[in-house]
This record gives sequence, C-alpha cells and structure tokens, in this order.
Amino acid sequence: MKHWKWMLLLLPCVLCTMQCSMDPFVEDGSSSEIIAINGGILDTEGKPASDVIVYLIPFQHDPVKESIDSFCIDTTNGQGIYQIKIPKAKAGVYSIQAVDMLERTRLLHPEVRVFVDPVIISTDTLRKPGSIKVYLPDSADVINGYVYLPGTTRYKHLNGSNRFVVLDSVPAGLIPAVTYAEDNSTIRTVIRYEIVIPESDTFVVTMPSWLYSRQLFLNTTATGAQVPRNVLNFPVLVRLTAANFEFSQAKTDGSDIRFTKNDNSLLYYEIETWDASANQAAIWVKVDTVYGNNNTQNIHMAWGSSSAAGVTDAAAVFDTSHAYRGVWHLGKNLQDATINSVSGTNYGTEDSPGIIGYSRKFDIGDSIRIPGLAGTPPSITLSAWANLEMTDDSGSEVVSVGNAVLLRMDDTRFNNTWGTMASFHSNNTHYDFVYRQYLAKTGWHHIAFTIDNITAKQYFYVDGILHDSGAITTPINYTGVGKNILLGSRGQGSTIYSFTGLIDEVRISRAALSYDYIKLCYMNQKSSDALVVNE
Repeated sequence: MKHWKWMLLLLPCVLCTMQCSMDPFVEDGSSSEIIAINGGILDTEGKPASDVIVYLIPFQHDPVKESIDSFCIDTTNGQGIYQIKIPKAKAGVYSIQAVDMLERTRLLHPEVRVFVDPVIISTDTLRKPGSIKVYLPDSADVINGYVYLPGTTRYKHLNGSNRFVVLDSVPAGLIPAVTYAEDNSTIRTVIRYEIVIPESDTFVVTMPSWLYSRQLFLNTTATGAQVPRNVLNFPVLVRLTAANFEFSQAKTDGSDIRFTKNDNSLLYYEIETWDASANQAAIWVKVDTVYGNNNTQNIHMAWGSSSAAGVTDAAAVFDTSHAYRGVWHLGKNLQDATINSVSGTNYGTEDSPGIIGYSRKFDIGDSIRIPGLAGTPPSITLSAWANLEMTDDSGSEVVSVGNAVLLRMDDTRFNNTWGTMASFHSNNTHYDFVYRQYLAKTGWHHIAFTIDNITAKQYFYVDGILHDSGAITTPINYTGVGKNILLGSRGQGSTIYSFTGLIDEVRISRAALSYDYIKLCYMNQKSSDALVVNE
C-alpha cells in the first residue's frame, strides 16, 4: 500500500498528535478551551491534495456583510490533512469549504456540527465546480441587492440585472440554500432550499418565489427507457413518494407544485392523485419533446409557495389537437381528462389502488359505459393497463369501442391457442391479432393496438413490445355495432367476455401512435419507472 494511503488510514492518530503540539489557544498549559476540526482531502485522481485552502465558515455566514476569522483557515499538508482550531466559545454549526487554487477544484461540507473536541471530518474528494443561474424575484433591488450561498464565500451583486444572475465556481453537490439580501438591510430571504449542483454544469433556479426545487432528468438511453427517437407532446408521469419527496414542504393538496423548462417557461401538468397523508402523488407533465437516446434532458419541479393557487390543467396535457379523443385515469371518478369531457357511467366497479394512483376493480358483470364511439376515427390507438385476476371462458374484455375496435385478454378460442388479443370490425368480419400468452394472475400489463388507415397497417403491443403487425385491406366498420365504449365487458351488464380484476389508464387516440410513443408509455408508467430520474 502506498505511503499516502497509510497516512489517511492513520488520520485520526496523526491529527490527535498535531492537536497536542499546535494549539494556539493554550491557556495555563491546557487545550481544554479549544475544539479541533480535523480532516483529509483527495484530488480528482484520489490522491492526497496538498496546498488546498480550507475554510471553516459559520453555517449562515453572509460573505458580503461578514468576515471569516483568520484562525478558521488552514492549508492541507503533503498528506492532504488539515486541522482548524476554534475557541469553545465559538462552538456551533459550520460549513467546510475547500479550494485548490491551482486546479480550480472545490468541495463543500455543509452543516458540520462543532461542539465537542475533536471533530473528525470524513476524507472527501475535490471536484470540478458548477454554477447557479438564479432568476430574480420581482421585488429584488437591482442596485443594492445580491445573491449568496450561506456558509460559503460565493456571492454575486445584481449590478442592475432585473432578470437573473449567475454564481460561478460553486462546489458541486448539495447546497443547502440560495439567499437574497440587500446591502443596507439585515433581512435575508431564502430563494431556494436544497439544490444539487452538477459538476461542470449549471443548475437553474427558476420561479424564485418557490422555496424548493429539483431537476428531474429524462433518461431514454439503454440504461433508461431505451427509446432511440424523439417523442413529441408526451405526458410524462411523475410519481412522488416518501422516498423522493418531502410532502410537508408542499401544500396539502399539492396546489403549489409547478414544472418548468430550463428557460423558465411553465409546463402544463395534471395532478391525477395527491395524498399527502399517504405520501403518494401521480402527476402528468406535458413535455413538448422527449429526446431519444438522451440522459441529460431535464425539467424543473418547484414547490413551497404559500400564496400559489392550483393550475392543474388536464385538457392542456391531453390536448385533443395532439390526437387524444379520450383519457380516463379511472381513479376516484370516471372523468375524461380531455376537453371532450366524455365521462363514464359506473355499473358496479369500485375504486382500488392501481398502477398509477387509483384504478377500477371489476367483478363478473361489472362495466363502465362511455357514450359514443370516440368520433369513429379511421385511424386509432387503444391502450390500457390491466391486471386480470380470473379468466372468463371466452376471454375478458378490457376496452371495446362499440365492438368495432377492442382489446381482450386470455381469449380461449381455437383449442386454447389464442390469448391476449386486439381486433377490429371490417365488413362484418373481425380481424384479430393475438399475443399467444395467457396473462391472468401475472400482474399489470400495458396493452395497445394501433390502426393506421393511411398506411393500411395495424400493430399490437404488450408491455411496450411489438408482438404482431400486418396490413389491412379495408377500413374499420363502425356500422352495425354498439353505440358506446365499454370497459370490462362486451355489453352493458353482460357477463359475456366479463373482466375480473383491475383496469387503469384507458386512452383512445384518433391516430396510430408510434412504436416509440407506445414503448415510452410503458417504460414511464410501469411500477419501476425507467424514464424519470427523481432522486
């Protein structure tokens, strides 16, 4: 093992020796009135970093109005070790900021509790810094105002800017707060709490009246959703849980939540469910382009504004100009999320926890009737999530547009060689596509069927995978069929093709949506979301 590695392993012993021999606060031959803060620093190659300037800074320090005591500054030795001593009278909460002036690398340890001697700081590694672009509150004094990071040396005067300022050379990692103040005032206003600065990149603080924010990255690479091409006007599902969100920081109904792009422009969103007591939420956010094979695209989520009113807008997320005919989340109500507002009538189903928020539970004979046939579109996409608990003798209907276009699970015809299927009605004949597996009692599955009247093609997907495709010779025949969309059965109140289990997120579009769109739906909406990186 190299000599420096031994030194770091022996760091507590080395620092203890240094404390006994280098005490500038000794009184009456005793060091009992000081607290020693000891630590080690590595460079970007993992080697001891020498000649690094280390600052011990009060946690709420304002670098414009306050100075740093000279005894709170040290420089690392050849083994990357530093030691700072303060009088016990100055015990409190501090930050440790380290800067390598030659390599221009930095690190920050926020919220170091300095109360008991000695304090041992775990060895940390210098990283390339990032920057923060801060959009300013409307009330900011552009002449006397400045933005700073408490507990650091980083600040920036507004200098006449009335839109934003950029703080550079910010240590990568967690920054507890971004704060605004004025030269001639003692008032400090937190613009944003708890942001994570990317290495060699910029974090954008949008919507300065909101106290909290986070970047949500969209990963479509092979390590994420595995979608190679761009998808336009996509409703991204954002799930919030106790593991990734502190619900107590937001309003109890989530009405203060907002989503923006990097240019600070707002994104439309719909809150499908928000249950603060259960620490669960499901939100649909409309992103104009989700870039294929990309893991750097991000959107911003902000929350924590006591004066904000709710602006959830389902009709804008599921805009009918983007081919949506109807979207039914099937939660506590049966409302259509689109502006068409074609809501369903319940016949026996009950709300139940689903794969996205709530779903509807069907027993034999239960159904949901949605009036009309979605405008009888010549091109169409049907999709739904389904969890089949028991197979009917002839199959279990998930969704049927008047029996002209349908999705069915576990069809047992032809000596049980069929399975989950899609079908459309043409000239009094049904053309069937079959996924030759029975899915009862195997959990949730995403099923989608597209018919493209322009290219005369049809495609059948299960769980984001294309399982069947082929040409069509005649268009969908909507005459001589039922007059309603039915979920869970072939006819209202009928036990034929009756569905037993759970159905969630039923959608109908008047276009044949692309393979990339269908796959992105599955990868984003499945319980182990592969698209949104929300940490």
